[in-house]
Amino acid sequence: MPPTVDSVQAATSTLKGRIERTPLLESKRLNSIIKGRLVIKAECLQTAGSFKIRGAMNRVARLPEEEKKRGVIAFSSGNFGKGLSAACKELNVPCTIVIPEDAPKYKIDACLGYGSQVLLSPVVKGQNREVTAAKLAKDTSASEGLTLLHPFEDFDVIAGQGTAAVEIINQLRDEGISLSDINYLLIPAGGGGLAAGCNLVFEDKCPNTSVYVVEPKGYSDHCESLEVGRRVPVKLPAPPTICDALQAASPGVNTFPINKRCAGGLVVSDAGARLGQQVARTHFGLYLEPSGAIALAAALSGELCLEGKVTIVIASGGSQFATPLREAKL
Repeated sequence: MPPTVDSVQAATSTLKGRIERTPLLESKRLNSIIKGRLVIKAECLQTAGSFKIRGAMNRVARLPEEEKKRGVIAFSSGNFGKGLSAACKELNVPCTIVIPEDAPKYKIDACLGYGSQVLLSPVVKGQNREVTAAKLAKDTSASEGLTLLHPFEDFDVIAGQGTAAVEIINQLRDEGISLSDINYLLIPAGGGGLAAGCNLVFEDKCPNTSVYVVEPKGYSDHCESLEVGRRVPVKLPAPPTICDALQAASPGVNTFPINKRCAGGLVVSDAGARLGQQVARTHFGLYLEPSGAIALAAALSGELCLEGKVTIVIASGGSQFATPLREAKL
């Protein structure tokens, strides 16, 4: 059954005590520059370094016991692999990750560090790297009897990602910020799982907030899809980008019916992503990977007027230099 705001609330209960409640951060200096309020949801500080553990943990926790015993497999550009590996380690489920051979080494090492088996998929010129990885994962699932999980199409994954929005709303209330005052929510989008889960929550709790998906230049399939009202794939050959975590071949089959209700899409260049990283370090002390910095970069690009507005930005993932909260507590 497609995810709803109720399934996101159920995921919140499932994840309680299993993941971190990441902070909302503001910079008085930056707010004075933009003449508004810019609030960062620091998912870069989440266990395994990104929001991805939310969906992964919710999905694995709900598997039948027999499937847990056999193990799971998934393809990933890196972050879902890290999140799934961490979830499976905690739940004692065997895990295999198929990851493109050109993925950052620290992401591959992290999967191995959590105890997962890693299969490297080849990067073929003219083919989307995630499509190639997905095929290898599907074939391995069939041959080894592993349960195939999808990084953004699985309904339980989408619901789990939406718990980030539940936290945002609860934290804003704690800060005394009226939900009716939230003007923008900016969310990085690859396959669209995080955006879909958060959209479900904001449609229900903050219907007046304009939700935007943010993508790297050359991978603006959501932006193009929103313009025509149907899923449009990335045009091949796609140019190289430093945003390695946001190279899905197209908006998700299950995520786009939700995300097509977004206010719009924003596109960020590699230079913009680097600027987002710099601003995150300077004003918030956060070490973001380029993909995790593009929503912040989009907020500062001038495409949206932030003056007098409250803007929420999800910093979706950290660089190899970021320290997740759970590790920082050790």
